[in-house]
Amino acid sequence: MPPTVRELAERAGFRGSSTAYYWLHELRDEGYLDWDDRTFRSLRLTPRGLEHLQLKEAR
Repeated sequence: MPPTVRELAERAGFRGSSTAYYWLHELRDEGYLDWDDRTFRSLRLTPRGLEHLQLKEAR
């Protein structure tokens, strides 16, 4: 199950989720991540993100 924005913020050491949300949008704009705005926990790596991390499939 993909993490929530709050969980990502805590793991990254951000004080609030707004900073994590900003960086998630940056990664989305660059084509590394994608999600469905209408669905909770829909964050996923794109093929470009997988390639960048040298992964063949999402974990």
